[in-house]
Amino acid sequence: MAKIILMLIISASLVACSNPISGSETLFSEIQEVVIGDEELNILIDQAELGYVDAQIAIADFYALLEDYTQAMYESGYGRAQFNLGILYQEGKGEVQNFEQTLFWLTKAAEQGYHMAQTSLGMMYHHGHGVALSYENALYWYRKSAEKDASAQNNLGRMYNDGQGVVQSYEQAVFWYKKAAEQNHILAQRNLGLMYLDGFGIAQSYEQAAHWFAKASEQGDYTAQQNLGVLYELGLGVAQDFQQAVYWYKISAEQGFASAQTNLGSMYRNGRGVEQNYEFAVQWFSKAAEQGNFTSQRNLGIMYELGQGVDQDYEQAVYWYREAANQGFDLAQRNLGFMYLEGLGVVRDDDQASYWFQRAADQGDDVAQIILIEMFDQ
Repeated sequence: MAKIILMLIISASLVACSNPISGSETLFSEIQEVVIGDEELNILIDQAELGYVDAQIAIADFYALLEDYTQAMYESGYGRAQFNLGILYQEGKGEVQNFEQTLFWLTKAAEQGYHMAQTSLGMMYHHGHGVALSYENALYWYRKSAEKDASAQNNLGRMYNDGQGVVQSYEQAVFWYKKAAEQNHILAQRNLGLMYLDGFGIAQSYEQAAHWFAKASEQGDYTAQQNLGVLYELGLGVAQDFQQAVYWYKISAEQGFASAQTNLGSMYRNGRGVEQNYEFAVQWFSKAAEQGNFTSQRNLGIMYELGQGVDQDYEQAVYWYREAANQGFDLAQRNLGFMYLEGLGVVRDDDQASYWFQRAADQGDDVAQIILIEMFDQ
């Protein structure tokens, strides 16, 4: 049934074109006679699944007409129809997923100049999805599509940014990001903001970084929202405003972005932009910690060690310190060393304490280095 509905959507978009293929008018009129609304289609589907023969025949007839029409479109060389068929095979909707067929149909559409197919084909080669990875082919198709397609422009920017198939050029990356960003492309706006933030390929400007992060944030990009929150918290490119920082962190955090959840937890723990609330801090640290964010894992360990927002629990503190320490976080390694040194939540073990202090010290943690010296002097 999903295939029937999908074909309805595809055919509706195809027949709306101003230049339908020659010979399709009669078939199109037949389709119009059986087009039904969503509610009526759902009723037919329910009746068909209950075994009502008339409903089953009606749906079958409807699908047959749609398939005849769309197949005619595919075989006619109509780029948009070929593109749609390629995407069907790529996503396995209504058909068995088949990247060979995806490549075949997208290439046919791309060679006719259909820019969405050119961009999609470029992405397949860029990421090696269903084809051998080829930056050369990716660049070829992105450049073909970049005259019309903002996504291709953004992707070209990424290839120059990362030096994929081209000599790395931050200036060229900025050029392509800006072209796409000015067309309201959300990822390009975020990427351009990052270039301004770091001063790559363009003069560093926190004001411009904030401008482009705001553009992407207003479209719902959770990474840009988190970045905009950081700028408000630190007062970079905008007037420092903890409440605005909390606002953007929260919008991003509610979309599940671990970095924003961590920052929001810190705002609640420290009472910046919101009333101090350890319980809310623990809530947000927990969400990020469960996603593997080592900063939140350490923060959660501290909350358990001190009993802030939760019952004091040294074993839980050790658990979260260890989670972060095993990811190489030097501050968590030092915390874990303390727990072993003091026998909190674990059996006291100077060897384990020394081990974790040494791992932190090897990363340049001055406090861990001092503790090690004191341990060896005793």
